[in-house]
Amino acid sequence: MGGGVRIPVIERQEYTVFYEGLSYPEGVLVFVHCDIKQAWSKTVKQSLKTDFDHLLKMRQQPLYCLRHDTKQEKFIRMFGFEFSFSMPDHNLDVYILEV
Repeated sequence: MGGGVRIPVIERQEYTVFYEGLSYPEGVLVFVHCDIKQAWSKTVKQSLKTDFDHLLKMRQQPLYCLRHDTKQEKFIRMFGFEFSFSMPDHNLDVYILEV
């Protein structure tokens, strides 16, 4: 899944958040990805949550994210995403965050 270009929208020493636009029949859906570069901690969580909230204030369209495995579920829901649809051919679930 993917194949689009990932554009960094938040770059920190602890993490990088990317947008990736992917074409679907309904139009381009913007997916968000987050690479954590160090051990997860309460401080990293708070910093990422603050940055993510600022990012959401600039959006007018929903954001999507992919769940590849069950370990990601808690992280995805922590940021307010809800299940939208499954892609069984890719073994993925797609979550949406309405803004």
